Amino acid sequence: MRFIGLMVAALLWTVPAGAQTWKEYTYPESGFTIHFPADPQVQDGSYKTADGTSVKARIYSLEHEGTLYSVTVADFSSLKMSEESAIAQAVKQVSAEGEVLVDIEHRVNSTYGRQLSIVGKDGSRATVAVFYRQNKLYLTSGKVLSTNPDKASGDGLRFQQTLGWM
Repeated sequence: MRFIGLMVAALLWTVPAGAQTWKEYTYPESGFTIHFPADPQVQDGSYKTADGTSVKARIYSLEHEGTLYSVTVADFSSLKMSEESAIAQAVKQVSAEGEVLVDIEHRVNSTYGRQLSIVGKDGSRATVAVFYRQNKLYLTSGKVLSTNPDKASGDGLRFQQTLGWM
């Protein structure tokens, strides 16, 4: 019996530290939940649309172990922009950052959006999702930086896939 306990303890000890640190963060004021590997910074800023219009935004971000995680929530309530147009403009902007390998329709619950995989001009790899919900544009990005020694890290995708609505 003691041997089994030691084996379980040994197995738990070998689980990568990163797998133990991810937790869900809830942001009722912005209407979403997402998992980060550590506490993100939250700051107010602005988001510039493809046509040059600036709107208020809140940015949730963290650089952790060679990966940059971010969620930008832009307030489009003052704009007369359709869901399709808002998403298309955002996709156009993030597509300019590198070579788009994947650009597919994506849904979180019933909310339509787009999911992209982009190899940056600097050698980074980003998994990006764009949604428009309740007059807000949501832009999530998990970017494995070019300086990350684990070029095959799936943490960017893992982050982007944890988005949920409140």
